[in-house]
Amino acid sequence: MVTHCTGHRYFPKMHLFGTHTMRKTFVYHLYINNKRDVRVVMEVLGHSSEAITLRYIGVEREAVNAAVRNLDFSLRYYIG
Repeated sequence: MVTHCTGHRYFPKMHLFGTHTMRKTFVYHLYINNKRDVRVVMEVLGHSSEAITLRYIGVEREAVNAAVRNLDFSLRYYIG
């Protein structure tokens, strides 16, 4: 495997993740850097459905994490 032979020279901990991890990371960054245009990522991955592509790159997880970060736990809601 090319990534195994050459990767260890530049990334000593390369064995901790595989080519699929690199693929998912690449398309996630492609999605983010292309103004969240899912069609670009669909084309790269060869997917036929936006829902599959969004699930593949973990956008659902991103939306949940953003919602949790935006929660307001201040007391103003509890003190009338």
